Amino acid sequence: MSKFWIIPAVAVAAIVAGIIYTSTATQSPVASKTTVFADGTTISDLRFDSTDSLDKHKLAVMKVARGKESGLSFAVHLNDDKQAIAENVGDFELAKFCTGTDVLTCSIPLSLSGFEHSKSLGIVAYSTPGVQLVVKEGRSDWDGHRAIFPTN
Repeated sequence: MSKFWIIPAVAVAAIVAGIIYTSTATQSPVASKTTVFADGTTISDLRFDSTDSLDKHKLAVMKVARGKESGLSFAVHLNDDKQAIAENVGDFELAKFCTGTDVLTCSIPLSLSGFEHSKSLGIVAYSTPGVQLVVKEGRSDWDGHRAIFPTN
């Protein structure tokens, strides 16, 4: 019996192992639907609703479960295809833009033109200006402080 069968068997095993590794280790380009910050604050169920207003702006509506930090605010940005800030939407306090008790529903107004030209929405959480919470789970930008969600 010939021993040359081992070469194709090893090659096939290497290819299969490579395919399995690539499919499990590569980060998906699609932003996650849930983000958890270091204090436990969780953003989920983000959607973009149309409005009946004259300017036809959009609303970013999301669920927020509060973590350990109190007095949280969000800095919200519309980003281009390289995740650079294309439009600074503004800073929004949870107390003013969210309703509910345990799990809050937050509505953030977005300009229609900015939204249509954006590729993603970036959200930074902070309780003290200049001290940003780190994204623990979910898609974030290069330094881990801005949660990234797709807009289209």
